[in-house]
Amino acid sequence: INTTPLAFSLIKATQLTHSHIVLDAIYPISAFEKLLNTQDGFQLIRGEVWLRAQAATSYELFLGLLEI
Repeated sequence: INTTPLAFSLIKATQLTHSHIVLDAIYPISAFEKLLNTQDGFQLIRGEVWLRAQAATSYELFLGLLEI
């Protein structure tokens, strides 16, 4: 999970493999985006997707359409 604009301050890009899923809260431009085309394997969940999923669930909870 990346929540900092300095994405590679804690992890090296070369450490990402097909067994990794990266959730990147930084949007609209993810530092991991460039790697998708050059590095094989890891899955990226972009900040926009993450935000929309949270918003949709919050909306349903707020309107009582979803119970927890």
